[in-house]
Amino acid sequence: MEAMSKLGFFIRSLHLQLKQLHQQQSANFRKPFTVYRGQGMTKEDFKNLLDSKGGLLSFNNFLSASMERKVGMEFVERTMKKNKDIVGVIFIMTIDQSKLSTSN
Repeated sequence: MEAMSKLGFFIRSLHLQLKQLHQQQSANFRKPFTVYRGQGMTKEDFKNLLDSKGGLLSFNNFLSASMERKVGMEFVERTMKKNKDIVGVIFIMTIDQSKLSTSN
């Protein structure tokens, strides 16, 4: 029970820090901005992605992305060098915070 109490304190503190950081940084992103995610995919997954072109994509995990296209490209190149059967994909995502929804 003591460990849960300490963990609860940590989680509350982390939540407050993240909320404060978001408030400080959100002013920097009032305009839409673009991020890039480089990813390696199997040929089958890539075919499924092409088949869903124009549809909605969902990811079941957090994404690491960069505001620099070069970073995404470097990731794809490294991934493809490791495995020749992988297809390199760059996801280009435009983030418009005015369209974000929030839940309390």
